[in-house]
Order: sequence, then C-alpha cells, then structure tokens
Amino acid sequence: FVDALYRSMGTRDTTHWIDSTPYNLLHVNRLQEIFPQARFVHVHRDPRDVLSSYLTKTWGGSDAIVAARRLASVFQRWFEIRNTLETDAYLEVSLESLTDNPASVANQVLQFSGLKSHKLPHSLVSNRHSNHARWRTDIPKNVLPTVMEILGPVIVQLGYEDDIPHFRNVA
Repeated sequence: FVDALYRSMGTRDTTHWIDSTPYNLLHVNRLQEIFPQARFVHVHRDPRDVLSSYLTKTWGGSDAIVAARRLASVFQRWFEIRNTLETDAYLEVSLESLTDNPASVANQVLQFSGLKSHKLPHSLVSNRHSNHARWRTDIPKNVLPTVMEILGPVIVQLGYEDDIPHFRNVA
C-alpha cells in the first residue's frame, strides 16, 4: 500500500520524495522500518520561533504557555528517537544555517541524500521567509519568562542559547 501510495506521487523514475509533515518526525523509527534505505533530513529552527508560528495558527492554540509545553514534549520525544537512529540515516540542520548559507547546506543535504546538485531556487537563497527571531516580538512579554523556562532545555539542546546571556552557562 505504502509503495503504491508514494509511487502515485511521482513518475516511474521517481527515487526520492520530500514529506514535510512536522509530526512525522515522531514516527521516523516506523518510517525506517517501512523504508529501510530511507534517509531523513530534519530541518529545525529556534523553538521560540516555532512557538511564534504556532500562535498564528488556528490549530496551534492561543495560549503560549500551553503551546510551549506541547512543543517541548514533541522536541523531547524527538531527542529520544534521534538517539536510537544510526547517524548515517538522518541529518539535522538548522533553518538558520540553511538561510544563511543556502548553497553549502543544500549541497550537504544533496550529498547526504545521494542526489545530484541542482540550481537552488531563489526562495531558498533568500532568508526573508525564515522568520528568524520573530519570537522577540510575537511571544507576549508577560509569559516570556515562563516560556523560556519551559523551552530552555530544548533551546540549549538545539544550540540556540547563544543569543541569551542566561543560557550561555547552561549545560
């Protein structure tokens, strides 16, 4: 069924596809069972910016603290799953590195995926859509300390603590 489903999405010669469903991240182990040769690329971004995005969606909720808790649990589950994966089965890159160095990161992803180099689309070369640091204006100031406490371990684990002095000494 799965083979027929994905085959219908491409041509007879399709060998790769991209599925950008965010919560599939939590099912990588099962996807790897179904597709043993699959390679997974996880493009992550600052969890505070993810939260900012959630707050603009009807499905994301309007309570920043509730959404931050949900987001933190998703990331913690991903970290558990990530630790079970073979390092040659997945690649993790930040959205910020992709928008700051699109050619370099795209080549890294292409090489990892076994794909040939292609001309990068203009939308990838421009960082105007990354919404980097939007959390600074989008997350209400009165809940920001609580949000930072909730997301702090995730922020540190993904390497986004450098822009906040409080997190610089957190292990």
